[in-house]
Amino acid sequence: MTVFSKLLYGSLHVKAYDWVEPPFVLESKGPGYPQVDLLLKFDTVKIMLMAYAFCCTASVFRSYLLIEFFLSGAVRLAKLAVDKVLNAPCTSVLYPKHGGNLHCFTAVTPCAMLDILTPPYTGEERKCTYYHDYPYSAFIKYEISRSDFLDACGSAAAGNAPVYDGEEEEYAWLAELESPRDLYMRLGVYAGPTIQE
Repeated sequence: MTVFSKLLYGSLHVKAYDWVEPPFVLESKGPGYPQVDLLLKFDTVKIMLMAYAFCCTASVFRSYLLIEFFLSGAVRLAKLAVDKVLNAPCTSVLYPKHGGNLHCFTAVTPCAMLDILTPPYTGEERKCTYYHDYPYSAFIKYEISRSDFLDACGSAAAGNAPVYDGEEEEYAWLAELESPRDLYMRLGVYAGPTIQE
């Protein structure tokens, strides 16, 4: 999906990710493992997942969700593409594989955003997917050298090697969520002049 956006007025914060390619997907061995030894989708690359048990009251619910996501499904590694405040008027284009198509808008001031999606969401065929982002460094620790990664995945993956020390802030694990219950989107059909190439 390509998204053409224009911030009409106000300001908003944009945090956007692109999937790491080739995909780094963590899958659970099964329920009941507070610490899970997981494999990436590459045969020889092993990682260790650490689901931390927080003691602080404020973190209990979050920790429970993290353990549930990691043990009942999969999470996928994404790289931060955009993390900034936009001020109107400004435009942006999000492409399917780069530029931050997995994005979150947070109003800084009252604002309005016009989005044109192509192709549009259509029922079961093209649904809007929601994710929760988890910091990379909070839940996973592994040691792997760049040469080991390239041996396992091939030299074509050189630009997408695993995260190295000092790069953790640029990555996050995304876990798919149900549609938020308090979200309401009003869809419209373009009825303006014919768009020509």
